[in-house]
Amino acid sequence: MWRILVVDDDDNERELFAQILQGKAKCDLAKNGREAISAYNLSIREKKSYDLILLDIMLPDMSGIEVLDSIREKEKRVGVVKQRKIPVIMVTAKAEKDVVLEACRKGCNDYMIKPVDNHILLEKIEKTLKKKL
Repeated sequence: MWRILVVDDDDNERELFAQILQGKAKCDLAKNGREAISAYNLSIREKKSYDLILLDIMLPDMSGIEVLDSIREKEKRVGVVKQRKIPVIMVTAKAEKDVVLEACRKGCNDYMIKPVDNHILLEKIEKTLKKKL
C-alpha cells in the first residue's frame, strides 16, 4: 500500500483524493503549505517517507510551488539522491502554462488539471512510482 500526502485547501478535494486512493494508499491530508511541510518533515524524522505527494498549486498561505521548492531544498541539504526524491504530482484548477513550467523547473514529476479523472490519477501515480523504482 502506498503512503501519500494529499495537500489541498479544499476539504472536498482532499476527501475526493482520499476516496479515489482508498484501498491503494494510506493518505495523510494537509490543508495548507505549512501543514504539508510539517507532515513532510515529520515523515523524514520518523523515517516513514511518503511514496508520493499530491500537491495543489493554489494554497492560502504559500503556493504549492513554494512548498515543492522547500521540499526539494531540504532533500538537497540532507543529500537525497535524485532517484530517492519523493515524487510530486502538482494539481491545479488553472492550466496556466507558465505556472506548470515553473513547477516542472522546481522539480515536480507530473501535473494534473482539476477536475481530476480517477483513472488518469491512478495511472499517473502508478507511472510515477514505477519510474522511482
